[in-house]
Amino acid sequence: MKAISIGLCYAFVSLIFFSCQKDVSDIPDSDISILGNWKFVSMDVSTNSTVESTDALGSLKTITTSNYITENNTGNVTIDASKMSISNVSYSVNTIAEGYIYTDGSLTDSIEAPLQYNAPATSGVYNYRMISSDSIYFDSGSFFMNGATQQSLPGGAKLKMQGDTLYLIQSSAQTKTLDTLGATIVSNLQAKASIKLLRQ
Repeated sequence: MKAISIGLCYAFVSLIFFSCQKDVSDIPDSDISILGNWKFVSMDVSTNSTVESTDALGSLKTITTSNYITENNTGNVTIDASKMSISNVSYSVNTIAEGYIYTDGSLTDSIEAPLQYNAPATSGVYNYRMISSDSIYFDSGSFFMNGATQQSLPGGAKLKMQGDTLYLIQSSAQTKTLDTLGATIVSNLQAKASIKLLRQ
């Protein structure tokens, strides 16, 4: 059982790179001018994921959390009235994910697992639209919330300015259910990312 639990925990850590549906978070601000050229500074990310498997023998649940700020950040972002263009944007993740394992509702084990990822330099164009004075929406998704190798999904972002620094705050939540080999597996992922850009 312990080996299965650890395997589930490691498997779910690999899912935290945001292959999920997004909603905007509730951070108020006034009129914000986002047009212009920006330097990608970093992403501040927190995740919480749960996988629960239930079969005739009982239930097994893993909860995995991570908090990190990306490192080795490079690249630039150009924003016009309808498009966000990224050029050679890259970053790395080097942190520890914490996992907690429950068997039939009781905590039976906990682990720490290294979480490391290098996003290759990526360029692209993402259409967006303003939905309020401090909110935008990506109809086809954005690079930052999905990572370099994940499928892009629609989602929104709240905007916040502090001097020459622009923050795009995005949150995500996704639940999936899978029935396989007599077991029902339910996974739930929640993530929040604050993308930091510096005006050039």
